[in-house]
Amino acid sequence: MIEFKEVIKLYGSTIAIDRINLKLPETGIYCLLGRNGAGKTTFMKLLAGHIAATNGKITVDGKPISPGHMPENVNFTASGGDLFNIKVSSLIDMAEALNNDFDLDFALKMMECFELAPDKKYKALSFGMKTMLTTIITLAKNSGTVLLDEPTLGFDPIMRDQFNALLLDSYSLHPRLIIVSTHLIYEIAKVSERLIIIDHGRILLESGINDIDGAGTENFDLQNFFINLVGGKSNE
Repeated sequence: MIEFKEVIKLYGSTIAIDRINLKLPETGIYCLLGRNGAGKTTFMKLLAGHIAATNGKITVDGKPISPGHMPENVNFTASGGDLFNIKVSSLIDMAEALNNDFDLDFALKMMECFELAPDKKYKALSFGMKTMLTTIITLAKNSGTVLLDEPTLGFDPIMRDQFNALLLDSYSLHPRLIIVSTHLIYEIAKVSERLIIIDHGRILLESGINDIDGAGTENFDLQNFFINLVGGKSNE
C-alpha cells in the first residue's frame, strides 16, 4: 500500500505538489495524466525517494519514504537517459547480478522481440531503443512498484503498440503496481485499469477508468473528459 498524507513539495516559492492525500493499492496499472508542469514527474520522484517532500508524509507498506530512506521495492525510470557505455548484454548481466528476483527469461525474450542486439553498445542505440531497454530492465526486476515517466516519448506508433504489449505481458507474469505517466491518453487507456489526474500539483481524480461517469458509452471520450476536468487551460 502506498499512501500520501498532506504531501507538499515546494521549489522556492513555486508549489509543485499541493497537499496530496492519496492511497494506492498493491496491484494495478495506473495512468498518470496531467499537463506539462502539472506535477507528474515530481509526484514520481517523491514516491521513489529521489527528492524530499517539503511537508507531509509518504509511506510504502507503512515505511516512510525520503532520500535517506529510499524504498527498495520501488523503481523509477525516465525516458532516455545515459547509462554506462557498455554492451546491452552487459547491462542485462549487471541488472541480474544486482536483483535477486530478476526475470532473465522475460528480459531476453523482450530483447529478441524488440530486436535489441546484445553486442550493441548502449550509447549507439536510438533514443527510443534506449528507453525500451531501460523499461525492459525495470520491469524484469519484479519490484513491487514500477514508475515509468513518459516511457513512450520518441516512440513511433509501432513502438508504442509494442510497449503496450510489453507492459501487459509483464503485468500478467508479475502483477504489481505500475504507474505510467503519459500524454497519449487514447493509447494508455488500452492497457490501464485506473487513472490519476493531477493538475497544479493537486490530485483531481483517482478512479477506475470504467467507473468514470459515461465511460463505456458510445459518446464517451477520455481526452475530452480530461480537458474538461482540468479546464482546458495551460499551466504556463
